[in-house]
Amino acid sequence: MWDCAIRCLCITVLVLSSATAAPAQDKKDPEPILSDLDMAIGASVRIAGQGAHGNVLGVLSARMMASEDNLLTNRWPEWKFFFSEPLPISFRYLDGIVDGRAIVDTRYDKSKPSEFWTKPGSPDRAWHMAFTEALRRSDESTPDMFDRAAERTKGVDFAKLKKTPAEHRGKIVTVSGKLTRIQKRAVGAFAPESVAEVYVGYVAGSSLGAPPYVIAFTELPEKAEPNRELNIYVTFQGYFLSLVQFPPEAKDEKGQGDLFGPFLVGRAPVVTEPDEPMAIHPSYLKPIVDNRPMVRVGIEKSKPIPEFWTKPGGPDWGWYMAYNDGLNRANDATLEMFKKAAAEHKHLGYPALKATPEAHRGKIITVTGRMKVLRAVESPRYVRWPSEKLIYTAYIIGPTPQAPPFVVAFVDLPDGLKPSETMDVSVTFHGYFLSLVRFPAEKRSPKGEDIIAPYLVGKTVIAQPKRGPDEPISYAYITAIVGGLVAVAFIAAAIMVWFQRGDRQTQAEIAAVREKANPFSLDLAAEAAAAQEAAAAAGVVAAAVAAAAAAEPPAATPIDTGIKPESPPKPDA
Repeated sequence: MWDCAIRCLCITVLVLSSATAAPAQDKKDPEPILSDLDMAIGASVRIAGQGAHGNVLGVLSARMMASEDNLLTNRWPEWKFFFSEPLPISFRYLDGIVDGRAIVDTRYDKSKPSEFWTKPGSPDRAWHMAFTEALRRSDESTPDMFDRAAERTKGVDFAKLKKTPAEHRGKIVTVSGKLTRIQKRAVGAFAPESVAEVYVGYVAGSSLGAPPYVIAFTELPEKAEPNRELNIYVTFQGYFLSLVQFPPEAKDEKGQGDLFGPFLVGRAPVVTEPDEPMAIHPSYLKPIVDNRPMVRVGIEKSKPIPEFWTKPGGPDWGWYMAYNDGLNRANDATLEMFKKAAAEHKHLGYPALKATPEAHRGKIITVTGRMKVLRAVESPRYVRWPSEKLIYTAYIIGPTPQAPPFVVAFVDLPDGLKPSETMDVSVTFHGYFLSLVRFPAEKRSPKGEDIIAPYLVGKTVIAQPKRGPDEPISYAYITAIVGGLVAVAFIAAAIMVWFQRGDRQTQAEIAAVREKANPFSLDLAAEAAAAQEAAAAAGVVAAAVAAAAAAEPPAATPIDTGIKPESPPKPDA
């Protein structure tokens, strides 16, 4: 009785508020008919916008009408109404929804109506009416209104929706992840005339092992078309209706059955293009405890499931889920994205990780050193790629003296590297820091103490192979050396020839200048050569003269004077 009285009072106040606060209408305009709840709420919204202060009575009346039954009893704690957010869905529809049912076919064929149309109080009819109303509310709202409404539901993830779906039903929830498919669906009965198209898509959220979110929206995201094989990062905000049942995209080897994922209705997904790898989910990082033994990441069919699977939220469960999440994030990202994210924490080394590991958990840091061991292992349980694909683990000796090695796991093996238990390769690695993990001491260890090493997960290693002292020199290496030496010798010879040629030209030019300036030769060697030539010429002439003299007879007979050389002269008488 009181509910009816209050409802009648609200309608009366709403009508009076509309008459007093609404602007005057033109005589040609038809009179507004408030025939259903939506038009009444729309009128109150317009009333609230009139003037500087609006109309309080109209707002209160609209909110009380939208709240429907039992407003003043069990719904009073949640009595909130914000005109800066999308309008709420009627509780009359939300209360009739049952979780875990198949997605309702929103199409309506008059010749073959669905069974739920003949049962007004059925869960499927309630779901369909809530779906239609969510489309109308979304079409009337703006993205900013969805942003403001989603602020009050931060932290609502798949785990909370699965645990208490009724508590969050009708609220605007946010999901961020990879949009894997878009399908075009029929608008359906009772949809608003302004909604021309309806699309349904799957979004893989941040919760590992969880089914995808099923989202319905009226506007396609940028640069996206209906497709069954998409790989787009998006953020979506929409009304949460229920957990719906739908078949998986691909059944695994265990014959997985139908999935139960959250169903959201909103305007449009917003495409996001991250330039850094997405962060590991905080719910996995929070329970991790350092200095614990390495968690068994491989689950063998012949062995029982590890005990930590029965205790979700424990330290080993958190480490394993963070490990899987890090591998998935690394597989989706690029090496350049890791490099950019690691630049912020390039100063972090082993001393900082050892002193305060919890302060740096989940950060992407850089390790540079010598990789000593490289192994290929099977992928863990919750990775989003075929189970036959391998991942890789390695030990890297960092620059800190006497520090334990870094243990790293990555998804891509670089060219030129192969798994080996003995190697010495200079590498750089960028990866998420998970924790300090305890490893049993090796048998050859002199002290026999366990090793507590930092554990990182990333994309790949950047390797610079270096030839060891015992490794043979390859044919290519020899060819490169010989070719280099030949090139150097050829260049040296060319330089010498060039210098000699230039020197001869220079000397010739100097000699010509000297010859022109001084006709007397100052070259001793030249003078000696000229003397020799002159002497030779004189010898030839002398020989010729002697030969000629020997060949000719004497010119006359000598005259006898009668004087004997040996007889002394006689004195005069």
